[in-house]
Amino acid sequence: MNHSQKYFIVILSLIFFSSFKIIAQTNVIRSVEYQQISSFENHMGISSMKLSSDGSKIVFATGGYTRKVYTINSDGSGLKLIYDFANTGFGPFVDINANGSKIIWCDYIGTGEIFISNSDGSSINKIITLLPNPDPNFADMKPEIPVPPRITADGITVYFIHNHRDPKGTGVWEVYSDGSNLQQVFNFSNMAIELFGRNVNEFWTTSFSSGFDISANAEAILVGTPFFKIEVSDYNRGDLVVFKNGTFYHLGEYAVGNQPFSVSKDGNSFLVFSREFIDSLGYDVININFTQIGSGEGKTVVRNLDNFGTSQFSQIAGETGKAIVLGANGRLPISYVNRISESYFDIVSIDAIGNYLGGFGFSSSSLPSINWNGDKFCFLSGSANGFSQIWIASINSNGIASTPSISEVEFLPNYVTLDKSIISTFKAHVISAPYTIELVTFEAFKDEKIQNGALKSDWPYNGILVDNGESGDESSDDHYFTNNSVQVNLLETPLGDYTIRIAALNSTLKQITMVDASPFKIIDQINDIDDSKNLPTEFALYQNYPNPFNPNTTIKYSIPLKVKSETSNVASDFSLSKVTLKIYNILGREVLTLVNQKQKPGNYEVEFDAKNLSSGIYFYKLQARELTLTKKMILLK
Repeated sequence: MNHSQKYFIVILSLIFFSSFKIIAQTNVIRSVEYQQISSFENHMGISSMKLSSDGSKIVFATGGYTRKVYTINSDGSGLKLIYDFANTGFGPFVDINANGSKIIWCDYIGTGEIFISNSDGSSINKIITLLPNPDPNFADMKPEIPVPPRITADGITVYFIHNHRDPKGTGVWEVYSDGSNLQQVFNFSNMAIELFGRNVNEFWTTSFSSGFDISANAEAILVGTPFFKIEVSDYNRGDLVVFKNGTFYHLGEYAVGNQPFSVSKDGNSFLVFSREFIDSLGYDVININFTQIGSGEGKTVVRNLDNFGTSQFSQIAGETGKAIVLGANGRLPISYVNRISESYFDIVSIDAIGNYLGGFGFSSSSLPSINWNGDKFCFLSGSANGFSQIWIASINSNGIASTPSISEVEFLPNYVTLDKSIISTFKAHVISAPYTIELVTFEAFKDEKIQNGALKSDWPYNGILVDNGESGDESSDDHYFTNNSVQVNLLETPLGDYTIRIAALNSTLKQITMVDASPFKIIDQINDIDDSKNLPTEFALYQNYPNPFNPNTTIKYSIPLKVKSETSNVASDFSLSKVTLKIYNILGREVLTLVNQKQKPGNYEVEFDAKNLSSGIYFYKLQARELTLTKKMILLK
């Protein structure tokens, strides 16, 4: 069958299925623009990295052959060597204050001394050398700092953990940036007595902490200790403790990892990796939760990472409820989470392009750090050749203003069939003047996870969109990249709703844009379609269109017949469910109810008139029984 015949079949199928309302407007859900800002010619061995809260500057440290501290502007300019330890070993711990003017680093090897300087390397001072021993009969202590120290947003005070065999010496300490006011904030002994009713003076406490974070002004200090869990041979959990306004709070348990918890800048919200044993599975899973003091269970944003995954890193963006997280063993790449929508998405899963660059495995990237606004983050790309590079990324609502620019994404039709009798054409407008486009790829996501091998296309353009006037592309070099042979790859590919990630790389090989677009479906064989099989298979809320809007926009959603539980194979019947669709402002206050009634399974759309509302960001939340979905919209008047 030639390409014109295939295209004819697609058009016929488009007409045939239009009565079933499977076809819908393709919407770009989000976009991320990536810029490689470093150009290292050898293996740097970067071991610690932090982005300033305003997103202007990065501090990072190297280990291995040389242990050094550097700063670099987030646009890639101004790379500067700040400090050279002139010996080998693990890289120092680093941190940076909110506006990027002050940096601190800690000599991880040996003494544990803490240094501070301006971010341009001027005025370097050593502010910690020895700590006063709580027992006056013994000499002052050399600092033993197991986790990165933290500097307050204003750059005035440094907080750190010191581990010592004496529980009165072990604890959280503070010091001013000029080296004065060195004192202990609290010790392990007091915490154990007040929270757990334990006298630990007879114990060594070198296992006191496996994580540490502070709010912007250190009003809330967050520490984790596996000490009491180790006593009962539980090496995978620890107790999470908040010290706020002079009071200890037990926040619950956490899954042991490198930085498995974090605190918001206002000190009122906490993000925690936690372990839960699932009877039906027979093993632990890891969930990631937002929680507050005294709030109970909190909001789960990532569920059911299996027991091969571990907690690696988390950082809350600010008061916005956004955060960045990283899991181990490839089970959770660098992901962006949002407590408002209780959702997440893998933000660096674009390995088709990464592999093209010579081994940059983006989904195995590390050391993520996010700014306070939650719209910019940095990370270290994984690399097979050892030349890992620093990237900065910006999160946008669409890819139009990004470099490269991606717009006019289309799926015609927006589904394929499992028996491969129906194929789809993907198309996107991609430009990056004055540079040419090197590569455009697509991948399929389901439930915010990449589905390797779900879709394929005819060789030699499998997973690639082209602009060569061949293989289904209408005109060469018109900046419209097309693939008209997209189909199901494997027979066991799950049915249901998908998001398609389209990514473009330009000829600099250092600039990438990705956009996530929906809706796209994989449905059953064409000959088996009937009314029941035409019903939605998943509970779904789509991005409003247009977005931004003024003052009218359309919201579409799908109510399925049955929904399977996440922990069992039992399906809940949604044959007649109470459905609500509500609008909230950025403060979380309800401003309007669009739907509040029982509805049968099917696809729905609602017109939203915002003529009486002011410009700004709003959220729309769909709820049916215990299921909820939330998305963001922008009103521009």
